[in-house]
Amino acid sequence: MAKVLDNKEVLDKILSRIVPHLNGCWIYHGTFDEYGYARIRHRYKYWRVSRLIYKLTFPKLYKEELNTLHKCDNPACVNPEHLFQGTQADNIEDMISKGRHSIEGRAKAFLTEDQVREIRSLIKQGVKQIDIAKRFDVTDSIISNINKNRIHRNVI
Repeated sequence: MAKVLDNKEVLDKILSRIVPHLNGCWIYHGTFDEYGYARIRHRYKYWRVSRLIYKLTFPKLYKEELNTLHKCDNPACVNPEHLFQGTQADNIEDMISKGRHSIEGRAKAFLTEDQVREIRSLIKQGVKQIDIAKRFDVTDSIISNINKNRIHRNVI
């Protein structure tokens, strides 16, 4: 059975894997999730390192029900001074205020039910997702999310 690390040990482990950058970001070198966020196992649970380091650094401020957001917009950054907590609405507002949201991008991502059905058919035929994405003028991650049934689940 794996040893359960206490808070000091896990913080030391995180700090040993950080490379500071000139912009003030602390870039964690370890395992990452599919969204580019560093992750670590602590007390039998997988954590985003940014969330765990915020909890360990600011235990009185940390709230389990809130998201841990990045002032620097760098998901690999775990510098506690670059982190803050907020609701999902705060996260969206932050994204919009920093210009990381595009109406044009959302419009391009809009697909009809017939297009979603055609995309699923092309995937079954073995057409590469990147080629399908180009054909429908969307990102390959949208095609991947359709393929994994993360979006457009209601379309059969």
